[in-house]
Amino acid sequence: FSPVVALWIYGIPLVDSVSIMIRRIVKGKSPFHADREHLHHYLISMGYSDRQTLGIIVFLALVLAFIGIAFELNSISENIMFLLSHLYL
Repeated sequence: FSPVVALWIYGIPLVDSVSIMIRRIVKGKSPFHADREHLHHYLISMGYSDRQTLGIIVFLALVLAFIGIAFELNSISENIMFLLSHLYL
């Protein structure tokens, strides 16, 4: 598969990691400093159980991976896939 499909397959962890690093840098902290601002921490603080949180994240990851693979199988242009990934990301 094309490299752009990887953006769709790894979308959730990629967005979570990059957004955390940006927030930490903006706060003047090291981008590698540990905190509780990851997606799973937010979901747990919203009242979801560990199992529900895992299910939500896996579901979202599968949806995005399915979209990326469907684009690839339907010969959607890499440029279009990349632009659409930026709407999500």
